[in-house]
Amino acid sequence: LVEEMMILMGNVIANYGVRNDIPLIYRVQDISPIPQHFDNLDLSVYESYLKRKLKKARLSSKPMKHFTLGLDKYVQATSPIRRYSDFLVHRQIINYLDGKKIISRQDMANYITYLESRTEESNQRIREEQKDCQSSWFINYPDKIWKVYFILKLKKSEENVLLRFSELEQDIACKINRSRTYELGECLHIKFSRIDSHDKVLTFNHC
Repeated sequence: LVEEMMILMGNVIANYGVRNDIPLIYRVQDISPIPQHFDNLDLSVYESYLKRKLKKARLSSKPMKHFTLGLDKYVQATSPIRRYSDFLVHRQIINYLDGKKIISRQDMANYITYLESRTEESNQRIREEQKDCQSSWFINYPDKIWKVYFILKLKKSEENVLLRFSELEQDIACKINRSRTYELGECLHIKFSRIDSHDKVLTFNHC
């Protein structure tokens, strides 16, 4: 319910900004084809697969559709302490209501370029820290046989795959030695082998 109210608030503010010509930072997402869901496919596996097939949402100074939310326009504005883009939306609305100067659309576009750059840097650090934590976890369970589900092959090489570790409730990019062709949702049993010294990717063997 809280999540739905946050999305509703984002739509209300976006509509208010458009009606009053207030430059805001919109979150937009282009239309993507929806992959078919097969009856025998685990829902968590399908959702993981779907996330990788949808186009990524992005920031824009222009109001456009957000495909996944099914909205014509949307802004994020419920976390001004956590996200600077939310803070900028708040300041724009407050300054407009107070009759003060607001940021121009061009300046808002410049802010978006800066924010996207910093966000990518932060995401890269998060990915590296996550990879380190995952490595430490699997090293501590060298003999455990993991039941996983195949999601998709990654573009880096034939051995790089994305697997759903249901027990951990995580999707993990890794390598499988002697990889073959897999079907979406195919159940595999694997055991941790090593961490690839070249690209630090978790490597597993078939059991």
